[in-house]
Amino acid sequence: MRPSSSTPGAVARAAQAPGDALWDPTWVPAAGEATIAARTGSQHAELTLYCSWFCPFAQRAWIACEEKHVPYAYVEVNPYEVDASKPGGYTKRQLALETKRALHPGFVEASPKGLVPAIAVSAEEALCESKPIIEYLDLKFASRDDETT
Repeated sequence: MRPSSSTPGAVARAAQAPGDALWDPTWVPAAGEATIAARTGSQHAELTLYCSWFCPFAQRAWIACEEKHVPYAYVEVNPYEVDASKPGGYTKRQLALETKRALHPGFVEASPKGLVPAIAVSAEEALCESKPIIEYLDLKFASRDDETT
């Protein structure tokens, strides 16, 4: 049995892209990985999107950002423990909120319950859960959406 994230010498990150320690060589990257790579660490972002690529609620907020052409920085948050014995390292064992805070302090500030998705617009303005995020994006970035359609 390989170590989990809670054991010494464990792999701390689940597979997200080719070259990651737990990436299965038979997997083929999709367009989403390219988008994540382009948005990760974005210097010209108006907001930060805390997301998990596998979460349908987070995907809803992510798609809204893309469709609205919002300049955002993407931060991948895996809310689960990593277990190298599982495909890609993914489990359904929730990380403790304290662990999430240590890994992603800005994320827990934006989402006090530690759930994705969340956005941080500034130190004073943040939202969590997909519906309020989408409503915010519709109001804040409505003109950008109108210009592109």
